[in-house]
Amino acid sequence: MIKQNHKVILPIIFPALERNTRSHWSQAVQSLTLNIRKLFSDHDPELFEQCLRKFEEMRPNRTISKRSVKPCGATWKTLQLQKLSLQLTKRRL
Repeated sequence: MIKQNHKVILPIIFPALERNTRSHWSQAVQSLTLNIRKLFSDHDPELFEQCLRKFEEMRPNRTISKRSVKPCGATWKTLQLQKLSLQLTKRRL
């Protein structure tokens, strides 16, 4: 069934396959991902290369800016302050 629908499936899962191959912490996951990549590559090399080119084109645009990290830090500080406030309230009771 996957081979019948590979033209739909591969473009969807390709970015995850590449990320797992390049940077997943688990060697087992990396190995299984390489096996899946090989299956798709052997079945339709043209589509695989097309997905790889598209992934490489999109990759430089996916850098994280400092501005996108700030809200996360602000949220974390808010949570810490709420925790302290809750602890102080419990001590008073």
